[in-house]
Amino acid sequence: MEECAKQIRDGDFLHDFEVFLRYAENEKIKLTPKLQLIPLKHVRNISSLFRQPDQAELKVGDRVFKARYEYQLARFYFIDLLAVASGCLKVTSKGIMKKGENLADFRESDLFQKVGLLFLNWWDYFDWDAYFPYGNDFAECLQDRRAFIVPILKKTITMTKVDVEQFTGEVIDTTGVKWDSEAGDPDNSHAKWGVERTILQAMSYFGAVDLIKGEKGEYQIKQTVAFSLTDPLGKWLVGLLPNPRPINFS
Repeated sequence: MEECAKQIRDGDFLHDFEVFLRYAENEKIKLTPKLQLIPLKHVRNISSLFRQPDQAELKVGDRVFKARYEYQLARFYFIDLLAVASGCLKVTSKGIMKKGENLADFRESDLFQKVGLLFLNWWDYFDWDAYFPYGNDFAECLQDRRAFIVPILKKTITMTKVDVEQFTGEVIDTTGVKWDSEAGDPDNSHAKWGVERTILQAMSYFGAVDLIKGEKGEYQIKQTVAFSLTDPLGKWLVGLLPNPRPINFS
């Protein structure tokens, strides 16, 4: 497991997660009253300490969009939600972020315990719907049926490269999730995008998958066409996911 430990140490995720914890504990951040988000001044301060900060500006065609809210910085917001879901931090009734009941235990854990437990916390306790609030309750339904996704993910352990279209399609067929919007989703393109964002993008934050981009598509944004589990970190993390219990129809 030496190579796995090296990937964790050399990677960005655990470093940035622990930076976030230290800052939040020291500063006792007061969240915005309406949306309960971290104010942008703190977001900028924390991001400046990250190894992998989110881009605060996104160019789409000829237009440049600047982030106005924390949730528009997907990786940063993911770390925030995970810090609370794991009990490393908590939010008081007055909207102040403070150390949580699990912070001391987390800091005493070794590399594998830290990353492994955070990965499982994401899978079980993280608010997928808060991270991806599109398609009505799409992410919530996907999380409710996540047990059926485990065998699909574990098949990828032995695969060199996985086609995203095929993977997301299989997840949708197996779970039966639907994208709910007025425009509908006759070809499941929105649902497939939702699976990619909620599962593959989240796993990429942990360093568990490498996302392979193709040619630039609509609005000159490169699309994810394939992915591969990182070896050995990604394969080890996916192996931690519990297999679903068999259904007894008798």
